[in-house]
Amino acid sequence: MRLEREARQARNKAEREAAEARARQARIEAERLAKMKAEREREEAAARKMASEAAEAEARRQAALAQQRTAEAEAAQRRKAIEASQRAADEETHRQRLAALTVGLKPVNIFMDVAIDSASMRDLPQRAGRELKRINNGRQVHVVAMLPSGWVQIAEEGEPVGWMHRGALRASASVASSSAPATRAAVSPLYATNYPFPEAKPNPNGIALIVGNKKYRHGDVPEVSYAQNDAEAIRQYVVKTLGYSDRNVVVLRDAGKADLQAWFGSASDAQGRLFDMVRAGQSEVFVYYSGHGVPGKAGSGFLLPTDGDPDKAQLTGYSIETLVANLNKLKARTVSLALDTCFSGLSQGGALVEAASGIYLASKVPAGITNGVMLTAADGKQIASWDEGAQLGLFTRHLLEGLLGKADTKAGDGDGKVT
Repeated sequence: MRLEREARQARNKAEREAAEARARQARIEAERLAKMKAEREREEAAARKMASEAAEAEARRQAALAQQRTAEAEAAQRRKAIEASQRAADEETHRQRLAALTVGLKPVNIFMDVAIDSASMRDLPQRAGRELKRINNGRQVHVVAMLPSGWVQIAEEGEPVGWMHRGALRASASVASSSAPATRAAVSPLYATNYPFPEAKPNPNGIALIVGNKKYRHGDVPEVSYAQNDAEAIRQYVVKTLGYSDRNVVVLRDAGKADLQAWFGSASDAQGRLFDMVRAGQSEVFVYYSGHGVPGKAGSGFLLPTDGDPDKAQLTGYSIETLVANLNKLKARTVSLALDTCFSGLSQGGALVEAASGIYLASKVPAGITNGVMLTAADGKQIASWDEGAQLGLFTRHLLEGLLGKADTKAGDGDGKVT
């Protein structure tokens, strides 16, 4: 009995010791896991802190960069504004100086030769003007205007580019002045009242609106000597050669602003009488204008109605932008626009715009017709001249001659037909 009791006691003791050992091991493992968890949490917290600090640092860096870019953009805008203001001031100063220096400017169209070793072309008609370039002896220049002071305006490809003094030039022996009247026998086959245009088959879809503005009510506006000749020549061309019916050809002679608006529409209403004549997708529209054009504000160009005031173009003129925009709203199959005019404030007959004092004013010409073609006699700085011999606008003469086959002599298929 005693031995059994001692054996039970020994087993119990061993079990207690084993349980205690397991408990100690469990406590140790729990402590280890808790320690690992605490370390992991500390590491994660440290990582989050580092990531947060890095994000804050990046945000600060991005904010600083954005602030720097904003500052640089503002500085660039200020520089541009200052430069634009300076350019505008320089242009205005140049314009005022040019206006003061060009009183009495007379448009011409002649060629002269440089008569000295090297002649200066300047930006103003005075010796103090900035030298643009030098032209050698014997070179020919195109003179488009003269001043009583002896300075002449030089053009390249029809556009004024600078000033030279006439003392450095002599009359060109190779090219005669185009301002001198030519003999009627040699100038152009178009000099006539019944033009020898070839007949073509009828075109019932053709519509033409032709404007010839010759005489102006404003006392200071010179007449456009051959504007109505131009209109009649174009009328005969569209009737004879294009085959348009007389009832579809409208000719406006000495049209006022109300006439232009009635036919072409206004900036707020494009549906003028021309719009009403068009058959959607079928009509072939031909629009032609011969008369004065004038510059307006912000570089805009205007057709000058016969009752218009050239110094109030914004109020009394007909905007070329409105004309092109309204023609683009026609539902015609094709639209052709031809303008024998310019928007420089000058004409072959003299200056139109009093404020211009005889200088060239640059006007913007709209991009063009979306479903056709726009042809103009001059860009914003050029003069639209006349052909004294043909008694037509120079542009109109060459336009008609080209359409009648002359434009097919050096290009095209050589069949003499030009569209």
